Amino acid sequence: MHWSMEVYDYERRTITDTAVGGIDLRKGCWIHCKWCNSTLQTTAFSLKSWEMHQTRKTHLLRGQRLLGECSQPQFEIESLMLVRRDLHLNKQHQARYERDVTNVINAMTSLVSDQHKDLDTLQLQVHDMTREVAGLKKQVEGLRHKKQKPKPRRTMTEMDIFEKRFRLT
Repeated sequence: MHWSMEVYDYERRTITDTAVGGIDLRKGCWIHCKWCNSTLQTTAFSLKSWEMHQTRKTHLLRGQRLLGECSQPQFEIESLMLVRRDLHLNKQHQARYERDVTNVINAMTSLVSDQHKDLDTLQLQVHDMTREVAGLKKQVEGLRHKKQKPKPRRTMTEMDIFEKRFRLT
């Protein structure tokens, strides 16, 4: 058993009725109406319930409204595809931008912490050098103070040598 040609073309494997959104090809138990967004239960491959559904006023009104709105379906589909593609690209760009911003923030944070460590090290070195300079100043002052004290004379002049020589004889 098969569906009639009004609903499905088995050679092309396509649904021929514009209102049909889907059919059961194995058992022929249901037909889905895409205009009404409803599924009709049928006896095996029978079009009786489908034909009755098509005569309903709501089905006809929805069909007219949908067919009337789709006067330029190709243009709308292409526009929708362009909008979706642009949206997808924008999301990719935004994600890439957010990643780049996060990387820059992390790099700057790392740089600032490294600079703080370097600054702390330099401050310790300056403090150590200041203490060394103060110690050297004290040493210089001590040496200057020693230099200003009168030294005992240890060198003998010629006269001293002469006197010493004559005293011995």
